[in-house]
Amino acid sequence: MKELDAQAKNKKLGLTFKPASNAQKIYVDPDKVREVILNLVDNAIKYTPKGKVELETYIKDKAFHFVIKDTGLGIRQSEVKSLFKKFVRGTGIAQVNTQGSGLGLYIAQRVVGEHGGKIWAESDGLEKGSTFHFYLPIIKASDIAVINSAAAKSASAEKP
Repeated sequence: MKELDAQAKNKKLGLTFKPASNAQKIYVDPDKVREVILNLVDNAIKYTPKGKVELETYIKDKAFHFVIKDTGLGIRQSEVKSLFKKFVRGTGIAQVNTQGSGLGLYIAQRVVGEHGGKIWAESDGLEKGSTFHFYLPIIKASDIAVINSAAAKSASAEKP
């Protein structure tokens, strides 16, 4: 989040992070997951003209949860589910930020899905802020060994 501190300060936004008190090591592609987090926080800052952006992490139901909440522009209920499709941006968003491609949330959904997780957005409507959630399953080191072993067996079985 240090990368986005200056951006939030320039807009005079509060930016806080509340880490999980019982954090555990999770096995993920750290670069990809970092990009998902940065994309979500960056979007929250871009689309929050005043107020704050909060990032919280917690563990629940054998999954590591990330929540990014803002006091920004909000999202129409009719648009919440379509946000994760390719090239989709909320109505009127292009006037706020002309730089967006409509691919960030699509890519975030792909990365989270490839890690066995889920991502979604919530908003009570325009001018009421939004909350983006995603979770990633907690996989133990012993499970990684089993997965790698099964993948190796599968790969060798496919060879002629």
